[in-house]
Amino acid sequence: MMRVLVLDSRPGSEWSRQIFPDLNPAELPMAGKPWVLHVADLSHHLEAERLTFVDSAFSPDMQVRLGNGSYWSLRLDCTQTAGRSFSEMLAGEREGMTEDDKLLVIRGRILPDVPKPHIIFNILRPVRQGWEDAGDLPDGLYLLREGNLWECICPLFRLSSIKDYFDSNFRLMNVPGFYSLPGYAEKDGICFGANVVIMPTCDMKPPAIIMNNCYFGAGTVLNDVIIGSGVAVDAGTEIEHSIIMDCTYIGKHMLLKNKIVCGGRVVEPYSGDWLDLDDSALAGDFADNPPGIGYRLSERLIAAVCALFEWPFWLLALCLRKMRLESPFVDFLLQIYPKFWKVIVGKCHLVRYRANCRNFVFHFADMWYPNYQNPREQDVTDAYFFHHCSLFLVLAIVIFSQLKRIPNSKVPDDAGNNNGNGAAS
Repeated sequence: MMRVLVLDSRPGSEWSRQIFPDLNPAELPMAGKPWVLHVADLSHHLEAERLTFVDSAFSPDMQVRLGNGSYWSLRLDCTQTAGRSFSEMLAGEREGMTEDDKLLVIRGRILPDVPKPHIIFNILRPVRQGWEDAGDLPDGLYLLREGNLWECICPLFRLSSIKDYFDSNFRLMNVPGFYSLPGYAEKDGICFGANVVIMPTCDMKPPAIIMNNCYFGAGTVLNDVIIGSGVAVDAGTEIEHSIIMDCTYIGKHMLLKNKIVCGGRVVEPYSGDWLDLDDSALAGDFADNPPGIGYRLSERLIAAVCALFEWPFWLLALCLRKMRLESPFVDFLLQIYPKFWKVIVGKCHLVRYRANCRNFVFHFADMWYPNYQNPREQDVTDAYFFHHCSLFLVLAIVIFSQLKRIPNSKVPDDAGNNNGNGAAS
């Protein structure tokens, strides 16, 4: 019987905590997929019965997302290091093992870089000290078998530095071996997720991984890239051999080569330097001026038409509410209808036009309801509207944001949670 034990290596994660402070080191994406999921896939291929994470980076939320391991047909446990030494943790695992059992120990943020999982056991080197005195062994793969501790000698994907992390991502994307890469479809060497919008003149060259809820404007060139979920890339931008993390907006006419972009942070992986920018500043031609008087008057006119046309439906919604007939669209209409009148009197915007805009009725992201429900993804898609604000888009947002809710029965998670100002999206 095989077991897998994953041990924390906090010194090897310090670079991640510094560069990506909002991202759990254990969930660093490797070729678009969190590192922890690759470890679970490895355990499944090894036919492990149990996978245990002993990691200070693990949070209760992450444990909920991973579940109990039934997806991989194994038992999955997450615990904190609590200051225990390597040898103490090995002793704890060994207590429940028989002489025939094997324990694979993954020390640190690594993955075996092999075409087939069992190759990691082809070359074993005995660890000089016994497992009782293992101490702080370096990051690597270790096998505890018949009371003896062995080091597995095989190539590794290492995440011990930003450079190693960057190179490992592209090596894994190009030669995935037994690892499963994310995506619902593959075409000509490009893996696509769900709800990806690509303008006709956008040029994509393999290899590439593109996750869910992404938009690519006209004239965009993508060559050897890994694109996370909720990414919007504006027109005329060229991205080559780069990683764009989840929920990032890339503005017009940008040139990114050998970069990692996470939100407003642009990282040079080979030097370790980074530059922090506001998301909206990533577009060179962005104007920070508020909409003109013509735009504001047009918004009020559209809001007046909505208020007059939808008042019978609003009255019907009130009746249904009094009859205690629940409907997500009824709740949505009761929430947004009074805001149309606020737009008319100039106390509210019809569409969120800036990142710091708090009084609004619709997100630009509402046109893709119900796909965009994450607030960070909403910010990214709204950033596109900041740079392409037009009355045509406003009209499309107002129409599609409401029509797409009628056949849906699911209430958005963030409904009514825009500080009491914006409509749910």
